[in-house]
Amino acid sequence: MFSFSLFGKKSKPSAPSVTSAPSVTSAPSVTSTSSSVLSTIAMLSAKEADLEKRNQLLETQSRTASEAALAANRNGQKQKAFMYLQKRKIYEDQIQTNNAMIMKLIVERGALESTHINTGSLDVMKQANRALKQQTTWTPDAVADLTDEARELMDAQKEITTMICEPLMEGATEDELNAELADLEATAIPLVTEPTVPVSLPSFPNVPSHLPVLRNAMGSPNRTEEEELANLVPA
Repeated sequence: MFSFSLFGKKSKPSAPSVTSAPSVTSAPSVTSTSSSVLSTIAMLSAKEADLEKRNQLLETQSRTASEAALAANRNGQKQKAFMYLQKRKIYEDQIQTNNAMIMKLIVERGALESTHINTGSLDVMKQANRALKQQTTWTPDAVADLTDEARELMDAQKEITTMICEPLMEGATEDELNAELADLEATAIPLVTEPTVPVSLPSFPNVPSHLPVLRNAMGSPNRTEEEELANLVPA
C-alpha cells in the first residue's frame, strides 16, 4: 500500500520488516542426556516408594474399618457398620489404583534403565571404534602390497648377490687342464742330473763307554751328591 506526502509526491514504499529467525537450540550433549535419564529414574523410584508407603497406610485403615464395622454390627448399629464397610471399599479401591500405578512406574523405570544401559554401551563402543580407526591406519590390501614389495626386493637382492659371486670368466674343465698339462710336459726342457760323488769321512778313535772312577786325595772314589745327602740324614 502506497502512502502520499503533504506535497502530493508519492513516497517510497517501506521495506517489509524482516522477522528474526528462530534460534536453533543445540542438541543436548551425551552427558546432559545421561544425567536427565538418571534423574528421571530416581524420580520414578521415589514415587514408587511413596506409593508403597501410601498402600501400607491404606491397608492399616482398611483393617481398622473392618474391625469397626464388625464391632458396630455386633452392637446392633448396622448403619454405622455399613459406613465402615464403605470406607473399607474406598481404601481397597485406592490400594488397587496405587498398585496399578506402581506397576506402570516399574515398567517405565525398567525401560529407562535398559535404554540408559544400552545407550552407554553404544557410546562406549562408538568411542572404541573411533579410537580403533585412529590407531589402525593400515588396510589388508595395503599390508598385502607391502608384503609383496618386500618379497620382490629380497628376490632382487638375492639375484644381485648371485651375479656378484659368479666369476667373470668361465673356468676350464678337467679335460682341458689335463691337455694343457701334457703340452707343458712335452715342451718342457729335460732336467740334467749330476753324478753323485762319494764322500769319505775321517775315522775317529773309539771312545770307551765307561769312564774311569775319579778318586779324591785320600784315594777313595768320589761319591755322588745323592750319596752325600744320604750320609747327612741320620739313620
